[in-house]
Amino acid sequence: MLRIALITIIGLFQFLNGLSQVTSNELNDKLENYRLSKLEGDTANQIEALHEIAVHLKRVGELDSSIIYLKKELELSKLKGDTYNYIRSLNALGIVEKQHGNFSNSEEYYNRALLSLGNDGDSLLLAKIHNNLGLVQKLEGKVDDALSNFIHSIRIRTELKDSASLVVAHNNLALLYMEIEDFNDAIDQLQLAKRACRNYGSDYKMSIIDHNLGLSYLGLNSIDDAISYLTKAKKARSTFDDPVGKASIDMSFGKLWLQEKEYSKALDVLTKAQHVFISKNSEKLLDELYYLKAMTLKKVGQSDSASHYFEMSIEQAEKHLGSRFLVKSYREMALLKKKQGDLQSSNYYLSKLIQVQDSLNELEIRKKASELEHQYNSQIKEKEIQSLEKVNRLNERLKKRNFWFFLITAILLIVAVVFAVSLYYEMRSKKRVADELTKTNRSLARSNSALKRANAKAEEALQIKRDFVAAVSHEIRTPMTSVIGMTELLADTPLSNDQKKYLKVVKNSSSSLLVLLNDILDFSKIEAKQIKLHYEEVQLKPLLSEIELLLKKEKKENVEFELIVDNDVPQFIYIDQNRMRQVLVNLLHNAFKFTHEGKVQLTVKPGKKEKTLNGYLYDIVFQVKDTGIGISKHKLKWIFESFHQADSSISKNYGGVGLGLSITKGLVKLMGSDLKVESREGEGTTFSFKITSKGKNKHLESENFTSIEDDSNPGISYPLNILIVDDNKINREMLDIQLRKMGYKPLIAKDGEEAINIAVNRQPDLIFMDIMMPGIDGIEATRKIREKLKDESPIIIALSADTFSAQSQSSMIHTFDDYMSKPFFAQGLLEAIKKWYGKTKT
Repeated sequence: MLRIALITIIGLFQFLNGLSQVTSNELNDKLENYRLSKLEGDTANQIEALHEIAVHLKRVGELDSSIIYLKKELELSKLKGDTYNYIRSLNALGIVEKQHGNFSNSEEYYNRALLSLGNDGDSLLLAKIHNNLGLVQKLEGKVDDALSNFIHSIRIRTELKDSASLVVAHNNLALLYMEIEDFNDAIDQLQLAKRACRNYGSDYKMSIIDHNLGLSYLGLNSIDDAISYLTKAKKARSTFDDPVGKASIDMSFGKLWLQEKEYSKALDVLTKAQHVFISKNSEKLLDELYYLKAMTLKKVGQSDSASHYFEMSIEQAEKHLGSRFLVKSYREMALLKKKQGDLQSSNYYLSKLIQVQDSLNELEIRKKASELEHQYNSQIKEKEIQSLEKVNRLNERLKKRNFWFFLITAILLIVAVVFAVSLYYEMRSKKRVADELTKTNRSLARSNSALKRANAKAEEALQIKRDFVAAVSHEIRTPMTSVIGMTELLADTPLSNDQKKYLKVVKNSSSSLLVLLNDILDFSKIEAKQIKLHYEEVQLKPLLSEIELLLKKEKKENVEFELIVDNDVPQFIYIDQNRMRQVLVNLLHNAFKFTHEGKVQLTVKPGKKEKTLNGYLYDIVFQVKDTGIGISKHKLKWIFESFHQADSSISKNYGGVGLGLSITKGLVKLMGSDLKVESREGEGTTFSFKITSKGKNKHLESENFTSIEDDSNPGISYPLNILIVDDNKINREMLDIQLRKMGYKPLIAKDGEEAINIAVNRQPDLIFMDIMMPGIDGIEATRKIREKLKDESPIIIALSADTFSAQSQSSMIHTFDDYMSKPFFAQGLLEAIKKWYGKTKT
């Protein structure tokens, strides 16, 4: 008995020493199973063995080798006609390729699996493939395709009543909606996830869903709901040992308090979260935290501390290229240094911003290099596996020789091994499940991070474009104000015929440049969705007559213009008359430009008429038809593209940059319609669109005017004490001369501080106030004047070259009485004086 016990102990010791070789032995067993199946011609076992080998290699991180065996399984399943295993291998290939970072290959395999499975296949497998395909497309930035596949997967899982997988599926779809800022749909999906989670019973997942709900309501600016869900998530997270997760919720509170201008609260929770991240060595969210803290310090006027945290955010963001806070922090530092007068540092941060943009392009080059390296490694791995198979065959021969020895040893060890083996496999099973969960969580985190980076890059690129257009607008309009104004003044002086001819060229060129600038700005506003229509009751026929007068200079000797307004069209409709005028003038301008003889016709006719509680709704059709050069059928689809014309020769022969129709289509879309075109080359073109509007007919009484306004000497007709405020010397002189020619003696101020002093001491009736000035700008100067003079405050009209910034337009609406965009003509000054004369304190 002692001998048997000794032998048993020795055998157990040998077994424990061999545990480290189990994985290798397990792979060898699977390879041997595949070899025997191949020798016996058992295709079904070959397929299963190949799949087990591939799964094992994937689990140990040998992704290239796993792909090779999965491809063998795929080929063998196809030859046998085994549909289930063929689709299983395609799905597995998609998973491994995604894990390897080859998203395009992964998407191809999933699409092939869906095509083979069809709609009548295994529902659970179909749902998994749609979900996996959606995750890959999300990483690739294909938002619409990802949405479609997530929704399809959720629909199938709902029919299967699989609550556990529905929680993750709804949450994944919600995260995608949050990335594209569709917070309402995100909230709907998160509520569905909560319902499934109640059936499933996971408090930790419920806290994650509540956190995402809080962020979604914050995106909708629904602060009370956001606070409620974030508080609930924090309370639930406190029951788990997850300080980093709890700190991430604190950071979300910091973002909320910053948005609500509760800066003290924001600093408290952000500092608290900062301590946790640093103590737990969790740097993943530090770039965002430092950026939020810097923005908060900036808001409370602590510029030095804000600069420090912006630099810390930059330091953290540079550790993982693609962080959206790297670009944001560089921009904020550039603006902060510029405000402090440190132009050298400001230029440095601007240059770093440009470098970051360039580095993002290098990522694509690295990705291609990685794909080539992957192909090379795959070939090497395949050769290594072939060598390994040869070694395994040699080992098998050795195993056969020692068969009887291992058999006797196995009998002696069997009693001691049974318990140890069962314990080992239980531990290994738990570890495998834990590893798979860890890998899944990491994969989801990488997917989420990639989507955030892609969205941030798109937002930053769009913001840079908006800033550039706004800056160019201001820098062009400021000198154009002087050019147009001085041209008008020069035209009123004695000139020779040649001088008049030259001056006319300057004036026409300035007007053309202004039209082009306005087109570019309109196009940028439409693209940025910053144009809002202002509807009002408009008498239609006078508007059309006005448009006809505006087009007098467009008319040609051999081209007839015809205006047709159907009698059933209502007299009054509700439209934005400025934008309607712009649309019709653009279409008629094009018609006259491309018509050399024949007719241009504008037709307005009614469509469907519907009775409502507040009157009638009319469908009104506008049609512009010409007999011009026309457009060939294959070029029609390009004419609405920005900076594109039907033919390259058009720009040479007719001028223009190809923005007019793009702007017109955008404006028509804002009106709730679609611009349609029909054309035949050599016969003419017809543009048409339909709007729906309330309409009414009124009895119009004729009015007899007994007096005519005399504008020959406005200084006498409309006596006012006027103050000019502008930091640009040329603009001040130009405005001074224009107003003196009208009979006024304006006061002059070169900055905001001087304007305040003159306004308080001299109390003018009307102020023309420039917006962008060094020191105290026009907005701040206006506020101080109103604070000091209160009810005695004069009429203040803003003068600005910034026509794109939504912030500046909002400030003008709430600060000034009126607004004039640079450049403007002397007639514009006179119209402003006449408009406000009766409302001044005089």
